[in-house]
Amino acid sequence: GYINKSVPKHVEILLVMGNCQYYKMDSIQDYAIVNEMVNLAKRVAPGYQGLINAVLKKTFTETFRLSQTEDKVLDLSINTSTPKWITSLLVSQYGFSTSEKLLNHNQTEAPLYLRVNSVKATEFDILNDYPVLKIDNDLIGQQSFLKSEALSSGLVVVQDKTSQKICTLFDLIGSERILDACSAPGTKTSQLATMVPSGEVVAVELHEHRAKLVSDLMKRLSIENVTTVVSDICDINSDEQFDAILCDVPCSGLGVLRRKPDLKYRMSSIDLDALQV
Repeated sequence: GYINKSVPKHVEILLVMGNCQYYKMDSIQDYAIVNEMVNLAKRVAPGYQGLINAVLKKTFTETFRLSQTEDKVLDLSINTSTPKWITSLLVSQYGFSTSEKLLNHNQTEAPLYLRVNSVKATEFDILNDYPVLKIDNDLIGQQSFLKSEALSSGLVVVQDKTSQKICTLFDLIGSERILDACSAPGTKTSQLATMVPSGEVVAVELHEHRAKLVSDLMKRLSIENVTTVVSDICDINSDEQFDAILCDVPCSGLGVLRRKPDLKYRMSSIDLDALQV
């Protein structure tokens, strides 16, 4: 390495930030990256401007290199920016080859899958009025779509294709009452509600602030056949019957790291153990 002594954590962060910009953000000029990091150092790490300037200029002369050690799991962890405990867990359960494909896939950009809110719009309207493509029967918003008012006005919902698929597995013909047992933030709740416009969806959520997310989404989508209940689903003691029940219980989050990359830095193995209590 270029540093033979330990440095404060915030200095290390500045060096990492600079290298991330250089190797991952091609549009930024080298001199601009160094200048910005040095200016930041003046504010948060006085006395380290020279070190940061020198180290960044030296590292920028190197080509991007993948980690190659005798520890394949460690290399996979480093090369996919995944904590080693998660990498080791996946390798132990799925094998190295499958884990490698999965973690590399997590490093790619996920499409912005959309679902049309049939209460307010049609697929024809969305495809003609907004930068949205239909690919393999999926609606995918383009980069400029997020600048439109389609989301805020409730014409569409951002919802992953696999999430949408879950609701379509229900046979809801003739259904009048549906229970969504763990409803927040409400995307599947709203989909079920549009599938039974003359029926009722009871949306149960443990935490009040998350239940509000469900209620707010229904208002934005102009969906009126959803009743939100703040409660632990295990505590509900009722003789009411339902034609269908969706129970999307809390999970580890390991399957959605592609869309929530920050999650892998905030979670621990203890969090997974807690799900089994």
